Amino acid sequence: MTPRQKFLLDFIRKYVDEHGLSPSYREMAHAMGSTHPSHAFATVERLLRAGDLIKVGRPCEARTLRLGPSHQNQVGGNMAGL
Repeated sequence: MTPRQKFLLDFIRKYVDEHGLSPSYREMAHAMGSTHPSHAFATVERLLRAGDLIKVGRPCEARTLRLGPSHQNQVGGNMAGL
């Protein structure tokens, strides 16, 4: 897992804990230091393929990302220097 992927998983975990739903792609991109939601989308797609993230609910429904079972109790990560 890359540092960027780890950072995004941690960001999603904290956001879901605080807000009760996953962040938008725009919010994820902003947290990653980008203005383009496509950067967050690409990272999320890699995490979904690896099983680090899962989607709950209907396929076209927004804000349905959750951490995969192996990441639900882990915390940490830093985007410094990326």
